[in-house]
Amino acid sequence: MIPTTAELAAEEHGDARRAVRLFRNAGEIAEEEGDDIVAANHVLEADELVEVELFMEMVKGTPLSGKLLLFALTRLDRNNPEKEWFRTSEIHEVYQTVARDVEVEPKGYNRALELLNKHVTTGVLESKKKEGGDQGKFRSYSLQGDVESTRTGLINSTPELQTLMGW
Repeated sequence: MIPTTAELAAEEHGDARRAVRLFRNAGEIAEEEGDDIVAANHVLEADELVEVELFMEMVKGTPLSGKLLLFALTRLDRNNPEKEWFRTSEIHEVYQTVARDVEVEPKGYNRALELLNKHVTTGVLESKKKEGGDQGKFRSYSLQGDVESTRTGLINSTPELQTLMGW
């Protein structure tokens, strides 16, 4: 168990806090399963929980519109597994649908762009600017973390999304 925990924590720049979280969650999982010994499989399962917890902390103070934009991006990512990058216009289009689904007035394109760029600053998203061709200049975004962890973290931290998902 210790080598597995060390390996997973080292993947994230050797963060000791991550290792402690892994140990804690792995112990809780083992206890829930009635196991007396924490094994590597518990640590691997705990790793998924840690990803969700860390993401929830990152978006804790994010306004609802910012969370809905991220959720829209996870939806695009899940529905287009061959694609890694999504244009602002694509994200905004899906965001408008999600916002209406949770009965929130969607923000305009420029505000959405501002919120997406804040997510770049916090490290949740990566951004790149493209130029040329018939499409002119545009910005594309990609999730930095695991899509499912991001999606789960968003749903867990957003009552409106919990209602939408029937949780």
